[in-house]
Amino acid sequence: MLHKSKKTERHEEFFRIADKLLNLKSLKNTPITTDREIGITKPIKELNLSLVICNNHLIRDVKRWIAKKKRW
Repeated sequence: MLHKSKKTERHEEFFRIADKLLNLKSLKNTPITTDREIGITKPIKELNLSLVICNNHLIRDVKRWIAKKKRW
């Protein structure tokens, strides 16, 4: 999903429309991969869908965290 805004409302609207078109609840065991962005993870959790964190984003976040800790 490409967007200019990371607001939860945009993602909720997207998932409402996608749910109507695709019956997302039937995909309960199909993982949806995200970057841990609250605006997108919240609507996924509200639909009780399986949420998986993107490895690339997770590794990047850990590298940033380590770099930040080294500066202390």
